[in-house]
Amino acid sequence: MSENLKKLKDFIVELEKENALELAKKVIDDKQATAKDMIDVITEALGRIGELYQEEEYYLAELVYAGDIAKTLMNYLEPLLVGNAEKDAAKKIVIGTVQGDMHDIGKNIVGTYARGAGYEVIDLGTDVSAEKFVNKVEESNARILGISCLLTATDGELNKIFAELKQKNLVDVKVVIGGAAMTEKMARDLEEKNGITTKFASDAITGIKIFNELID
Repeated sequence: MSENLKKLKDFIVELEKENALELAKKVIDDKQATAKDMIDVITEALGRIGELYQEEEYYLAELVYAGDIAKTLMNYLEPLLVGNAEKDAAKKIVIGTVQGDMHDIGKNIVGTYARGAGYEVIDLGTDVSAEKFVNKVEESNARILGISCLLTATDGELNKIFAELKQKNLVDVKVVIGGAAMTEKMARDLEEKNGITTKFASDAITGIKIFNELID
């Protein structure tokens, strides 16, 4: 990792928004790093912020502010990624956060990274109903559905989504779940129960690897 990328990570972790944005713009404008390098830095920084939260050194206000920094940095990255990605019509995915959950940082990182890898990403946002998820999958002919769920209280929404998929005979769609409320075991249980391929992504980078495997 270059010195400037190390500094960028530190600025994000230390919640120095203006310094982070200024340095990110310089790195992008001067082409000092690839899009992957930049996303790796943001992902690592958010991971460290998550650790600080668990250690009770950071609280909800810091998490929210860090999310704002990350989203703004992603806005810088988006044109760079889209401009350099060669789109494959078959690589279409629908992503969103389940109904009752307003978290979007992890989902946004996955979406940005996926666009950089050449995917067409249909982002439904947060608080998405099962019906809306499945209708968009059917309408777009997407091969992959990415579902984010960070709140344990909302993981029951997954059962509704799978029920909708089966009702509309969309059992060939591949589902990737992620978020704090999700686990590898949950993915296995959902796949066994519903007969629909279901994978768990622990982070954005893993998510893209899974997308690639499912498309092949």
